[in-house]
Amino acid sequence: MRYWILLFIVFITACSNIQEVQQTKEEVDNIDKLTTRDGVKISYNYFDSDTNKGVILLHILSKNKETWNDFATKLNQQGYKIIAIDLRGHGESDLDFKDFNSNDYINMALDVEEANNFLREKGANKISIIGASIGANLALNYATQNDDIQTIILLSPGEDYRGVTTLDKISRFTKTILIISSKEDKYAFESSKKLNDLSHNSEFIKLGGDKHGTEMLDEELENKILDWLNTMFDS
Repeated sequence: MRYWILLFIVFITACSNIQEVQQTKEEVDNIDKLTTRDGVKISYNYFDSDTNKGVILLHILSKNKETWNDFATKLNQQGYKIIAIDLRGHGESDLDFKDFNSNDYINMALDVEEANNFLREKGANKISIIGASIGANLALNYATQNDDIQTIILLSPGEDYRGVTTLDKISRFTKTILIISSKEDKYAFESSKKLNDLSHNSEFIKLGGDKHGTEMLDEELENKILDWLNTMFDS
């Protein structure tokens, strides 16, 4: 009889420990995550500052928010609130982009929406989006639907990345756009030229070489972007 009582106590203790582990995992999974309108949890890094200016950073396909760390720190030190997100299917966010169809990629705009909401809750009312590759396309797509975005910076945008298109959107955004591409990055560069021609108000920085998206960032380009942003926000 004593044996069965001891066995029962061991069983109850084990079940309790399993439940605690599951609860702990759920708590960890919810740390530093936003929830989009369609219920997807989005991981992010936030850099706070005592300012009303904010920047949303959107990464390249298959990369994550950490690719922005150095530049995010630099922007933050210049007086911007910064949020860098893992787009759905990437990094520590929900889902797997390898399983996505074009609608899933288009729905990444909901991730941008939630990042914008987050910055506004933190007190930012002047917000820019900087996107790289598919992140650039998403920046444009989201900004055309939201008048509260002050400006966008597109690093290596494309006419069509996984169904997220730009040529049909560019004319809808009438505020200033900065477009940056490398001449030997053929698809992005040709797309950038077309976007620049169709835009109402854009500047186009043409770089040498074939680097793509955040790979183009060096001290010189980062300083150009910072100067441009400061001018846009102060105007």
